[in-house]
Amino acid sequence: MKKIRSKLTYANVMVTALAFVVLGGTAFAAVELGKNSVGTKQLKNGAVTKAKIAKAAQTALKGQTGAKGAIGATGPVGPKGETGAKGSDASAILLARVYGVPQSGTAFGSPSGGSGADGTIGDVTMLSPFTTAVNVDGFSVRTTAPIGLVGCGVPGTCFELVSLTVNGTDVLTCVIPFGGVLCTSGATSATIPAGAQVAIKATQTNPSTGTFDMQVALHTSPT
Repeated sequence: MKKIRSKLTYANVMVTALAFVVLGGTAFAAVELGKNSVGTKQLKNGAVTKAKIAKAAQTALKGQTGAKGAIGATGPVGPKGETGAKGSDASAILLARVYGVPQSGTAFGSPSGGSGADGTIGDVTMLSPFTTAVNVDGFSVRTTAPIGLVGCGVPGTCFELVSLTVNGTDVLTCVIPFGGVLCTSGATSATIPAGAQVAIKATQTNPSTGTFDMQVALHTSPT
């Protein structure tokens, strides 16, 4: 004991005492900190972050979605845009039927819709409905009776010449042969100017007896 006392100094005693205080305080903090004992005073400002909060708590802290606002007033009408370029006339098929075409001489019919055969072109001529010039092709004709079988002046030589006339000039033509009912102008094409006078013309050589109805088809397309 004397040896121990002889080695005690003020510094040794104070260090030993301080060690007990620190260890004692740490043990108290670790062991004695009770449930619900930490309050706002023990928390530093900004100490609790979103990452430290449970997902359920984060969801609970979110506010409810607000009601949808009213639709705002309609804005003013914008300025009118520039007028676009005029489009071209589209492709089309003109269909016509001419009734009672005689198998002798020349008769005329309308190039579209139905019309009776007429000896005067002015009675059936139509103005082109297109506002620009158009190409025409595919001119084809079908008759309801064979050509020239009855009363032909020279058997085997009678035929029907069918034409599309534009301003009085034949521009597309097809020939129905003796005994036939069909003809086409093939790959030949022509142009119909805007506002032109258009008609169908049928002429039979070596006149025969009887009449027929004639169906006509014509394809048009932009130039």
